[in-house]
Amino acid sequence: MYHHLSRMLYRQLAPLLRDGSDRQRLLDSCEATMTRLATDPEYFANPEKSLFTDVRPLFGICEQLQVRLIIDLEIAGARQALESLRALERRNCAAFTRNGEACRRDPSDDSRYCPSHRHLEEIFEGELVAA
Repeated sequence: MYHHLSRMLYRQLAPLLRDGSDRQRLLDSCEATMTRLATDPEYFANPEKSLFTDVRPLFGICEQLQVRLIIDLEIAGARQALESLRALERRNCAAFTRNGEACRRDPSDDSRYCPSHRHLEEIFEGELVAA
């Protein structure tokens, strides 16, 4: 799914390139950003900024504002699409068992944890508030 999103972003940015030989670099940057957004969304705070920083030298000064707006718009749409896809997928509890394996139980609707590990959510929320 995310390959489709990265190609869509690439197709919108490619006509604005300063030099046609940079197409592969643009495509690689778009794919890397979308792959990371799909596989590691919690630890990828600013995908828009990261992608723009990577591809900014490929475009002329006059096109950079338009490039940034396209990136912002497409990544916002990709986030929504990936979140809706994740909501449809079967989720497992975010906790680990004593053996070090991932818990296989289904979490509650409003939580990342199953009823057995719900106390972990309260512990982690307390640490965030204290920090």
